[in-house]
Amino acid sequence: METRGIPRNRVTVRRGQVQQNGDSVVNFTFTNSIGKNKNGICNISPSGQVTHFEIEDAKDRGRASFNQALDACPDEVARTMGVDRQNVRVQHGLDPGNGSSLVNYQVQDRSQRIRTGSCRVSPYGEIETIR
Repeated sequence: METRGIPRNRVTVRRGQVQQNGDSVVNFTFTNSIGKNKNGICNISPSGQVTHFEIEDAKDRGRASFNQALDACPDEVARTMGVDRQNVRVQHGLDPGNGSSLVNYQVQDRSQRIRTGSCRVSPYGEIETIR
């Protein structure tokens, strides 16, 4: 089972207060696929509809450009693979159509093997997944 695309075992929910309009405030923390924790808040109407959804730090940042996504991916791949950033090459991938960017990469790992994959970068420039 998943919650907004995140497996439920990686989401912690804490009920907040009920607002004057009857919406319930829910505070949550989730761990993304690369182990980074993010906090957020959402408001749920009495009928069960999400009326507000916000992830910490995301509200004040504009949408990341594709060039910013191209910069974020090699940094994370280099960190994950334990190699220098200069060993990582990236190129534009397909647009997933949900506001994120898909970046393809090629890296020479520490054993000198060439590995390929992709990074999905959130609309705010954060790495969501590396495959």
